[in-house]
Amino acid sequence: MTLKIETREEMKKLFDLSLTLLRNGKTEEAEAICDYLLIQDPSVPEYWIAGAMARMNSGKLEQACAMLQVAEAGDENNPVSILLRGLCLLRMGKEVEGLVALRRAQSSACVKPQNRWLVQEIRKRIESMSRRGIINCTDNSQEIY
Repeated sequence: MTLKIETREEMKKLFDLSLTLLRNGKTEEAEAICDYLLIQDPSVPEYWIAGAMARMNSGKLEQACAMLQVAEAGDENNPVSILLRGLCLLRMGKEVEGLVALRRAQSSACVKPQNRWLVQEIRKRIESMSRRGIINCTDNSQEIY
């Protein structure tokens, strides 16, 4: 990609384009834009998250998890990056680590009322794990709040 982004406004537009591409299944293009944005400004957790989502969609789970860890380091209380890393770990067959991340995301999401949708999404994932026998939600230590 050979363009030079000068302003935050232009970067925002490019980021929005990457999200649109992700929604439309254009994973490689979204990944390339996210990589470019990260070169321009690696301090933005949302760029790491979007890049990780593109990699998750293309099956590059190890890379996605690594990117989500960077996003978490940039914003330790962002429940979205924690949730996505948990889902990524689950897809990799790492149930215990995935569950730990889901529970951490749930705790982080509960802090803000606008994250109610996220808390519900995490609850669904944990209940799904229970139905598949990965965890036992009737055990007090696994109780869902």
